[in-house]
Amino acid sequence: MMSETPAIPILLLEDSNPDAYLIERYLKKINQALNVELQVHRAHNKKEYYELLTKEYIKLIIADYKLDDILGDEALTYAKRNVPHIPFVFVTGTLNNEELAAQTILNGASGFVLKSNLPKLESLFPRILEEINDGEQLLRLDQEIKVLSQDLNTLYQNLSELRGQTDSTKRVERDAHINETLIHINHNLHSRQELIMQRSAIMEKLIYPGEFST
Repeated sequence: MMSETPAIPILLLEDSNPDAYLIERYLKKINQALNVELQVHRAHNKKEYYELLTKEYIKLIIADYKLDDILGDEALTYAKRNVPHIPFVFVTGTLNNEELAAQTILNGASGFVLKSNLPKLESLFPRILEEINDGEQLLRLDQEIKVLSQDLNTLYQNLSELRGQTDSTKRVERDAHINETLIHINHNLHSRQELIMQRSAIMEKLIYPGEFST
């Protein structure tokens, strides 16, 4: 019988085969401990990283800080610019400078774990799973806000056309349509504002989500 646990596709940015093996081994342990299905999609370099980020199914990024052709801050900045809803975690052996590590958190990383202490990765996952859910909700809200905005544009256009009608014999009918359109506009404006407030609340949680795990 197939598991009903939803899959969580992970982009692993790591150019070291031994390190990638160790990280994937710990992710398998997290699978069992938290009853989740983590699927690893590995990027060995900058080009593969950029390509994988275009895939809509990616839900989490785990990255080394120093690769041959890309540094962690560049990888993080690119992710936050293009897929800000996806949590980003550093798993690295080079990020042992506390000031540098703190800066990655301020830049939007969800956390970092030293490769010498990979078991700490498991302790991050309950919060990361919450961030993944928040990110998916953010995408849904963005889509709903977009649809409402498109509807509002159509309603405003209809209102302008109604107000431009000059046939006095249809004045009563025109005024009724204007009032109905205004009601729809007010309703959509209120609904959109509620969604925007929900979105702002989620964004506050996602802007500086990280924590240190050394």
